[in-house]
Amino acid sequence: MKKGEIKQDLRNYRQHNEKNKELIKKSLQECGTGRSIVVDSQNEIIAGKI
Repeated sequence: MKKGEIKQDLRNYRQHNEKNKELIKKSLQECGTGRSIVVDSQNEIIAGKI
């Protein structure tokens, strides 16, 4: 393998069958993706946005 080449973890348990993939796709189309924000001790957003 070349330096910087990415390979899959064969022990990855987060694999989905076709039914699950379709449900995930539908959810993303209807709801979109979630976004995280980081808030400091003064409740000011320092990363991400609303």
